[in-house]
Formats: sequence, C-alpha cells, structure tokens
Amino acid sequence: MRKIIMLLVIAVGITFALGYLVGATRNLAETEGEVSKALIVASEPVPGPTPFPPLQSRRWYLSGDRVMGVGPYTEVRRMYTEPKNTSYVFMSVGMRVIWIADNSSGWYSAGRWTGHIEWMSGYEFVVSIGVFDNKTKKFKSYGSTTIPEGSEYNFTIYTPRFFVGDDQYLAFCVFNPSPWLKIVTSECYIDKRPRIINTGEWICRCI
Repeated sequence: MRKIIMLLVIAVGITFALGYLVGATRNLAETEGEVSKALIVASEPVPGPTPFPPLQSRRWYLSGDRVMGVGPYTEVRRMYTEPKNTSYVFMSVGMRVIWIADNSSGWYSAGRWTGHIEWMSGYEFVVSIGVFDNKTKKFKSYGSTTIPEGSEYNFTIYTPRFFVGDDQYLAFCVFNPSPWLKIVTSECYIDKRPRIINTGEWICRCI
C-alpha cells in the first residue's frame, strides 16, 4: 500500500513538472515572437513628416481700372489675376498711382523683388512695393527704387518681411516727380515666385 501511494505521488509530481515545463516553453516562445516583431518594426524606417504641397506662383496684372481717388495727386487702380486690355495711365508732376491686389492678405517674406517696366517719357520716376490701407487711404512703402531716364528698365527692390492685414492690399506704387509720365499697362504684372528658404522674389514685367 505504501509503495502504491509513493508511485502515485511520483506520478503526480512528474505530471506537474511536465505541465510547468510545457507552459514555460510556450511563454518563452510567445515572448520571443513579440521580441522578433518589435525588432522587425524597429528595423523599418520611420516615415518622415508629410511634405507640404508646393506653393503656387501668385501673379497680378496691372490695369487702368480706377478704384477711388484719395487726393488730387493720387489715384488707386486695380491689379487682377488675369491680364486686361491695353491701357495707358498718364501721370502729371508730383502724382502717384497705386495698384492694389484683391485677396492678398498675409505675410510676405523678406527678399529681392525684380521687375521690368515700360513707359513713355524721358524722365526719372520711382516705383515701390508695399501695403495700401483702405481705412486710412494711405500707402506704406517697404522698398523702392528710382527708374532712370529711358523707355524700359529692369529693376530690383529689396524689402523686409511685411504683413498685409484685413482691409489692406498688397500694392505697387509709381511716383512721378518729373514733368509728365505715361505708363503702358498692357501685359504688365507683378509675380511672386515662392522659394524654399525664407526669401521672396517678385517680378514686375511689361512686354
């Protein structure tokens, strides 16, 4: 009887040991599987940030369309996203003409603005890039250059970073200190070409 009990105890112990060994082996295999999965995931390249879509060039064409008068020696005219028919803007001595662009609010980065302009007269005048405030009816220049005598000219203007707020417009201004000036607006435009770095280049061209 004692031998039978001893055999039963031994059998139970062996069964328990085998069960523990099987469970431990299964847990070890599952753990190794998880580690393998983790290593596979870690070995895969981490995706970078989703790139922004490329910026589109923005272009406004000068026109002869009047908006309003803000004084006896200042006129305001439109710039459009599509070219208009040929027109001429006559400017007497001491007069300014400001072209404004709709839907142009936001930040404009510091950088170089270049352009080409054509006119009729043999005198100097000044071109500027800046902001026109519709409430105060005032133009603030952020950069300008003098156009020498001639009939066409390629120019460069450097501006700091500036902001166009609500009820304001990106503006291009021509000031005439000479006896007379006649601007040819056909095919004239300013064009912002976006860059990756924090600079901006604008082109104003008359063809």
